[in-house]
Amino acid sequence: MELDELLKLADVVSLHAPLTQENGKMLNAK
Repeated sequence: MELDELLKLADVVSLHAPLTQENGKMLNAK
């Protein structure tokens, strides 16, 4: 399953990682 498909189906998404420049914009309202 691709990430975009998984995110569409998920009720909740929880990202556990240190905040960095590279991952700071991985998720947004879209």
